[in-house]
Amino acid sequence: MRKFTWFILAVNTLFLLWIIAAVAGSGGQDCGSLTQEQCDSAAGVGTAIGVGIIVVFWAFVDVILGVIWLITNNRKGE
Repeated sequence: MRKFTWFILAVNTLFLLWIIAAVAGSGGQDCGSLTQEQCDSAAGVGTAIGVGIIVVFWAFVDVILGVIWLITNNRKGE
């Protein structure tokens, strides 16, 4: 495999680890005057928004890396 292919796999692995860390770190917040149910709901919404932003950024980076990979792809036999 080409070195750039390994780079793309490493970037995707880092994004996956980022999402896992974001979901795992979503607990333990100070609720203030909210009830526990409201606090849990707010934490869930915040986590979903954060993970959604990471996924959109991940897709954007993958499209850019995919285009670069296709452009620099050395086709043998042509």
